[in-house]
Amino acid sequence: MGRMITKEQIEALKPYILENAPAIIAVHDLDHNILWANKAYRDATGLSLKRVEGKKCYHAWGLDRFCKGCPVSKAMRTDKKQEAELTPQNQKHWPADQGSWLAKATPIKDEQGQIIGAIEIAHDITATMDAVEALRKTELRYQDLYDNAPDMFVSVDAKTSKILECNRTFLKKTGYKKKEIIGEQIFSVYHPDSLEGAHKAFKSFVTTGKVSDAELQLKKKNGSKIDVSLNVSAVRDKKNRILQSRSVWRDITELKKAEKKISDLAKFPEENPDPVFRVSKDGKVLYSNVAGVKMILTGWGSKIGEFVPERWRRFAKDALTNKKRIVEEESFEDKTFLFTITPVSEEHYVNIYVRDITELKEVEKVKYNIMRDVSHSIKTPLAVSRMANEILKNAINTKDIEKAKMAHDMLHKGIETALKDASNILTIYALSEGMVLGEDSMLSLKEIIEDILKDEKWMLQKKGLETKIDINKSADKFFCSHGEAEMLFKNIIENAIKFTEKGNISIKAVSRGKFIEVSITDTGKGIKKSVQDKVFDRFFKQHKSVEGIGLGLSICREIATRKKGAISIESRGSGKGTTVTVSLPRTKI
Repeated sequence: MGRMITKEQIEALKPYILENAPAIIAVHDLDHNILWANKAYRDATGLSLKRVEGKKCYHAWGLDRFCKGCPVSKAMRTDKKQEAELTPQNQKHWPADQGSWLAKATPIKDEQGQIIGAIEIAHDITATMDAVEALRKTELRYQDLYDNAPDMFVSVDAKTSKILECNRTFLKKTGYKKKEIIGEQIFSVYHPDSLEGAHKAFKSFVTTGKVSDAELQLKKKNGSKIDVSLNVSAVRDKKNRILQSRSVWRDITELKKAEKKISDLAKFPEENPDPVFRVSKDGKVLYSNVAGVKMILTGWGSKIGEFVPERWRRFAKDALTNKKRIVEEESFEDKTFLFTITPVSEEHYVNIYVRDITELKEVEKVKYNIMRDVSHSIKTPLAVSRMANEILKNAINTKDIEKAKMAHDMLHKGIETALKDASNILTIYALSEGMVLGEDSMLSLKEIIEDILKDEKWMLQKKGLETKIDINKSADKFFCSHGEAEMLFKNIIENAIKFTEKGNISIKAVSRGKFIEVSITDTGKGIKKSVQDKVFDRFFKQHKSVEGIGLGLSICREIATRKKGAISIESRGSGKGTTVTVSLPRTKI
């Protein structure tokens, strides 16, 4: 057993402990003059002990007046311990680089019990406050995504069926104000013609926790209808009990109009570019226009006078028996078709009107993928950030520096992931809509690459990665908007850093006629040969565990294509590094 420290030795060490404590410590008299300050306090203010003694506390920090809510003043006035968070946000006279501090003060008394001053102890909480502010901004970004999504979002209490929350899109489409909706029964926003279906859908939600593609009608404030498709998922507690809904209404008014238009075209089927054909009750093709033969009957292996497939015979019979229109979808030859089967009961046949909805289905798929991945993107980094924030606060209070560093890294990573995902979602939407993302001009490749590497310096140093830049003088200038160029190369370089644990990242540029050709090569994980042709697809991820939602390279392809350039990727396989090559015009094309 080692030697024990005696009480006498501890007493002798007390001045040393105070002098070298990591927190700043100062003793104030009743007039706020500093009587003594430890080394951390002197380092923070840049003053020696001789220069700090006798100064007003605020003068020591280069300020001209007391801090608002000063805990030292309160402690001497109330004879109680006081504490306060002092930040540039609540101290308007502080400079931006003053930092944020958690200050605690305890009154000092003489032998007669009279207050003669106070001891101040303060901890630097700048990192925590910065992280909290960044988290707040991230939450605001996602709130904006929620409010301005193309679909209508509503949350409904499972027990009371009352509306808890809704987004701006719902308010815009229906004409209601938020105060008119929140707390009202969900059935109050359905059109009377759709109430039976609405009650059935709510019962399904309460029982199973979900509703899929229920076609209903909402009631606008002015009484008119909106045709909608309803999808619902449940928010549950830890015991898996349903608490509330995540309800999504998609406006299908235009789709309904299109379906009606199909039905109305029966008078002139030969002029219709979409397939139209007639099927008897027993399933035989009585008539078809040219489009019907080419696009549908040939695919079914059927002809006029022959039977349609068994599935469609059943539909024809059901439509005639029940005297109701049937709407079905079928996909073949990489296309998806919408079939509207309309009974003509008195003639004992059905007319079938067909529309190619391949493009519409792709749009719906993209929207679904965006909402799914946005939801995942929101939950994962924000949950990590909140957890890290709590760890960081506890670490500061317990002065656990290692735990604080770990939490800060977690917080930084979570916030950066969330911000990047939000930015990528908005960018891919803007590109898809053909929006202009800045005016094209002559740019310097070298300057853009150097600025990006400065931003990524922290991660490059953390991983110990070397960067090599070789930009031919004739390949430095190119024609593009600054925002798009920065976005393109930043996504590629960030990917290279993300998937490289050791080695280097090389950036090389040469001129190729009217274009510059930029190659970014890493020594990282590489890409399997089997998926190299998929990496530019939206939402593609080689591994589900990879951070982000898989939009980075898709954005790069959109930008390169818009500039009449190109982008390609090459890897010799898993673990053998990757090269991404981009070509962009040297002048306006």
